[in-house]
Order: sequence, then C-alpha cells, then structure tokens
Amino acid sequence: MKKTTYFKKMCSYNTTDNTIDQIINQRDTFLENNNDRIAKIDSEDLRVDSVGNNQAVCIIRLTYFLK
Repeated sequence: MKKTTYFKKMCSYNTTDNTIDQIINQRDTFLENNNDRIAKIDSEDLRVDSVGNNQAVCIIRLTYFLK
C-alpha cells in the first residue's frame, strides 16, 4: 500500500535554510523510527511557498510503500 506523509513548518524568508534543515531532521527521524514498516520510498519533494509578507512554508512530501 502506498502512503504519503508531509513534514512542514512556517518561517520567515531569511530563515528558510534553518527551517529546511529542521524538517529534514524530522523526516530522517521518521524514517529511522519506521524503518521496519517502509518497504520502498516512491518519491520525495521539497517545496518552499510564499504565504504573505516575508513569510514562507517549507514542506517535504514523502511517498512510500508499506511492507
């Protein structure tokens, strides 16, 4: 079965690098904790979208197959 999980966080434009590092760490922790349930990673995307004046949202979309 295919499943998708999102890791997201709001930030200001001048802190996007730190925020991306934080959600990558969240994703890595998720993968370590669920290693026995994940058979294969299908796709992974990173997006940074503008949400207003000097605000952005950073999102990692991770799609994987369960064992």
